[in-house]
Amino acid sequence: MSIPLYLAMTAAEFSTAPALPPRIAWMAMHFSVSGPGLSGRPHRLPPGSLVLLDDLTPWCGHSLESVCQETIDVLLRTGAAGLLLDFERPPTEETLRLANCLTQCCREAGCPIGMPPGYLDHGSEAAVFLPPLPCHRPPEQVLEPFQGREIWLEAATCGCRVALGPDGPSLTLENPQLLEAESESMPTFTDPHLHCRYYSRLNEAGVELALYDTWEMLTRKLEHCQAGENTDFCVFSPYLSLLERGLLQKNHFATDPLVLCPRRKASTWAPYFRAFFPLQM
Repeated sequence: MSIPLYLAMTAAEFSTAPALPPRIAWMAMHFSVSGPGLSGRPHRLPPGSLVLLDDLTPWCGHSLESVCQETIDVLLRTGAAGLLLDFERPPTEETLRLANCLTQCCREAGCPIGMPPGYLDHGSEAAVFLPPLPCHRPPEQVLEPFQGREIWLEAATCGCRVALGPDGPSLTLENPQLLEAESESMPTFTDPHLHCRYYSRLNEAGVELALYDTWEMLTRKLEHCQAGENTDFCVFSPYLSLLERGLLQKNHFATDPLVLCPRRKASTWAPYFRAFFPLQM
């Protein structure tokens, strides 16, 4: 896959980086804690950057007009490639109104916009922003409801345990790296429909299945979604994983990407890449 890479950077990382990567995803813009508009607006960005607006600060008495005006000003002034509403809080009447307003403003400005499913208007042309594909469901099943709509997907490895006992199956999410490490002591198998690795073992309650992604399996899963319908598919995935799989060279960026902490933390690298290709349902 030919993947244009966007490196998501906080304001501190952007200002202190000795050299900038070819594509930036600005991960520092949110609702102000002391005013009606936004905080963390970039003063400058390389043309074609991606701008993220998050809801770390909840919407509370902010001005719809101010937020929309300041957001569009950032997009036009920086020549951004798109706006991603990285909202993790449940939609409210105010934030739904904001999403609709920003969609209209982006349409008029000719700028793509993506947002979580709960914020989409059925008549909107906005892209849908989805979490990583779970390993216990076929990709087609997860993506089918959004057929015909542009999809922006956060790509990351996932894992889960499925307990099969007398009370029926139960599922628990799990760290895929932990499951992969456990699998070294037992036979593992590949499921062609789920596109994941799995193993099983007996316990006192019955049978336990462990399903997990590796970066190799994740790549296959994305390739499985690659050709067919006229649907754009946008992928976000950690840069470190690409480095580990040999898809990028260590010196691809002058800055050191090897220290990764959970996204949302200040002063850490949270890199993602983005690609568009046809999607087969």
